Amino acid sequence: MSRIIYIGFVLLISISESFCQQGDLGRKVSELGRINSMPGTSALGDSLYWNIVKERLAIVPYLINRIDDSSRTNAHVELFGGDFTLGDICYSALQDIIPEIPTLQLIRKSGCTDPDNGYWNYWLFLRKDAQNRRKFKKEVANWFAINRDKLIWVNSKYNPNQDNKFPNPAGGYYKLKK
Repeated sequence: MSRIIYIGFVLLISISESFCQQGDLGRKVSELGRINSMPGTSALGDSLYWNIVKERLAIVPYLINRIDDSSRTNAHVELFGGDFTLGDICYSALQDIIPEIPTLQLIRKSGCTDPDNGYWNYWLFLRKDAQNRRKFKKEVANWFAINRDKLIWVNSKYNPNQDNKFPNPAGGYYKLKK
């Protein structure tokens, strides 16, 4: 009988820890709205951002869940102008965790019909309409569901999204198995 109580107690603690971690990851993603500086052409960005990226695949569902969040932040978008939304920051973190996410392909699948604007399509399409953000979120979630088990971790001192010019505080990224 005491063995059953012990096993029950261990299970209860395990479930509690799992819920606490899930709540903690969700809170961390919500805090991304406080970021003032993003990684870009000339800087590493806010450490809060990299603390999220360091969570690796565990944080990905939480980031995907917030892609459609259009809450404005104080982080300025270099080269394209305007400010990041919380959803943009979440997607940027996803790209630093999994650089091979095919952004432009997913934008097209979401309904963007202008193939000639390159990465401008991301900014123009998502800023145009909240429905576009929801469609894009769905495409990203589908891509991740299909590819999650094909991802492998690559240790790297440099950030591949910044042409390996800047250090990668997360220590690496995921890529698709070939």
